[in-house]
Amino acid sequence: MLHGEALLNDASGLVCFKFAVAAAITGTFSVLNASVGFVLVSVGGIVVGIVLTFGFNFVNRILSRHGFDEPTTQITLMTLLPFAAYLLAEHMELSGILAAVSAGLSLNQSRVFGAAQTATRLRGSAVWEMITFVFNGLVFLLLGLQLPDIAKQGIYMANKAGDSTWSLISTIVLLTCVLLLLRLVWIFLLGGGRELIAKARGHKPVPVPFMETAAMTIGGVRGAVTLAGILSLPIAQDACRNSP
Repeated sequence: MLHGEALLNDASGLVCFKFAVAAAITGTFSVLNASVGFVLVSVGGIVVGIVLTFGFNFVNRILSRHGFDEPTTQITLMTLLPFAAYLLAEHMELSGILAAVSAGLSLNQSRVFGAAQTATRLRGSAVWEMITFVFNGLVFLLLGLQLPDIAKQGIYMANKAGDSTWSLISTIVLLTCVLLLLRLVWIFLLGGGRELIAKARGHKPVPVPFMETAAMTIGGVRGAVTLAGILSLPIAQDACRNSP
C-alpha cells in the first residue's frame, strides 16, 4: 500500500509544490485559479502518459510483426518511455511526473512484459532493478552532499527574519506532528469508509490493526522526491533574490 501510495503522493506533491512556490514568489494566490490549474495540469499529464503508452504499444506491435523483437531494443524503448512522457508533458506545461507515472502504470496494464519473450522479461526485470537501485542511491547521495549547506542557509534566513534556531526547530517539529496527526485522521476515515462499504455489501468488516495504522501513519508521509523538492526551497529563494 505504501509503495503504491508513494507513486501518487510524490507526483501530486510536486504539482502542489510548484503552485506553492509560485505563490510565495509572486505574493498572490487564488484558490479557484490554483484548483483549476491543479486539475488541468494533473489530468493533462496523466492523459499525455496514457496516450504516449498507447502509441508505444502500437509501434512495438508493428516492430514485433517485422521481426524487430530483440530484447535489448524493447528494453531500451521501455526505459526511454517515462523520460519521453516527462519531457513531452513539461514542454506542454503539464505535470511531467504524473505523465511518467501514468505511462508506467499504463505500460504495466498493457501486459507488454507478459506478452514478451522470456529473455526480454528476465533482462527487463534486472535492468529495472538496477535503475531503481542506482537512482535511489544517487538521490540520497546528492541530498547528503547538499544537506549541510542547505541547513546553514535555512538557519541564516530564519535568523535574518528574526527567528531563533530553536524557534525554527520547534516549528519543524510542530509541522511534522500536525502532518502525522492529519494522516492518522485520514487513515481512520479510510478505515471507517471501508467498513461501511463492507457492511453495505453484506461482508464482515475487518478493522485495521493498531500497529498497521501506526506504520501507515509514520511510513507514508515522506519520499525522496518530495524531500528533494522541499530542500530546494532555500536555494530557489536565494537564486531569486540574487537575480536581476
